[in-house]
Amino acid sequence: MSRSATWPTFITIENLGNLMVLFFLQAVRGFDNLLYISIESKRAPVEKQKAVRLWGIIIAVVVLVMVEVILSGYARKLAAVRRTASKFKDS
Repeated sequence: MSRSATWPTFITIENLGNLMVLFFLQAVRGFDNLLYISIESKRAPVEKQKAVRLWGIIIAVVVLVMVEVILSGYARKLAAVRRTASKFKDS
């Protein structure tokens, strides 16, 4: 049995371009967070600077993951609403 090699409908040039932009923005945001944390950690006493950097990075990553999960949940809900609306529109 041979299966035809078809791409899923969501893999388009436009979507791949959008994905690349998102990767770039995430990289810039991550670099910005690291820069800010390293600058602010210099305000702490020398013996606590390493701990401040470590905890700053941990908190930044946790907050970033929480925001991504929340936003992806909203995006799924929005997609479901749009699918439902298009069913009513088509009928």
